[in-house]
Amino acid sequence: MMEAWYKMKKIIADKKMYYIAYNEDKSIIHAGEIPEGNQLVTAMTELEEFYDKTDWKARAEELGYVFPVDEEVLT
Repeated sequence: MMEAWYKMKKIIADKKMYYIAYNEDKSIIHAGEIPEGNQLVTAMTELEEFYDKTDWKARAEELGYVFPVDEEVLT
């Protein structure tokens, strides 16, 4: 169990940023925003970080991530 911590990846956001975390075969993809001063820790094998939202969205879609529909936009 202890060796899992050695494989963890971490981002500390010095300003608002975005991340994409995924496993080796890209069958699991997580993407989101990290507010300034917060951190993200993941055991995913790949972790990419972005400051530009457009670049982040394009890369996430390239990997096959499907963004959820924002319910507020629909109301």
